[in-house]
Amino acid sequence: MLEAGGIVLPRDAPVSQPLEVMLAFHGASGSGPRLAERLTECANRSGMVVVAPSMLYRDYMDPEQVRLDDQQNLPRVLEMLDNLQSRIGVPVNTSRVMVYGFSRGGQMAHRFALFYPERVSGVAALAAGNYTLPKRDAQVAGQTKPLAFPYGVADLQTYTGRPFNAPMFTKIPFWIGIGAADSAVDQVPHAWDSYIGNNRLERARRFTEYLKAMGVRALLDVFNGTGHEETVNTRQHACDFLSAQRRLGA
Repeated sequence: MLEAGGIVLPRDAPVSQPLEVMLAFHGASGSGPRLAERLTECANRSGMVVVAPSMLYRDYMDPEQVRLDDQQNLPRVLEMLDNLQSRIGVPVNTSRVMVYGFSRGGQMAHRFALFYPERVSGVAALAAGNYTLPKRDAQVAGQTKPLAFPYGVADLQTYTGRPFNAPMFTKIPFWIGIGAADSAVDQVPHAWDSYIGNNRLERARRFTEYLKAMGVRALLDVFNGTGHEETVNTRQHACDFLSAQRRLGA
């Protein structure tokens, strides 16, 4: 379920042109206002409006509940973006946005890009517990089988009304962040093990490899001495990456 969240306008924002937007997703125990507050410095440094909806997530260990969450919430987030300017009374450019997320929010961030690649100009996903692979099929017991959502994109048309747009998706630059100590095998749903490994660290590495293999500009940052946490350092790296893509006109 999607609830009212937090919005941070950049300090000294220019009034001569619409502001760029960073869509930010919090983790399982977080909230939009708390995440928006933590991203205030990023908003000021980057000049982007931070928009952080509050999400009432279901059980992230259950793939079916993950699927239902994203099926219901991602279209609502898109609708929220389309109505953002009237809500905040400030000109904004929501035709393409930067997307950030931590943990369960990291899942939402990259799946928003899979659902609506034409609306995304960059993704920073930190410490996601699982990933949807930008693939339509996979080898299972020596046979090629469709890889349905939330594991893959074979049936994405069911959720978006159109097939997965791989050419547009490959234009999106990705930053994947993960703590070097974020490798506990009991903290992730194991339905994904055969596709991307059995812990967050391995999954981050393998998802980055999948992205690169399909031609995506993808960067993996592994943070030494860091477990499953969102720190000032990890947020700064994510913000720097998204800010750089904005300057490059990604």
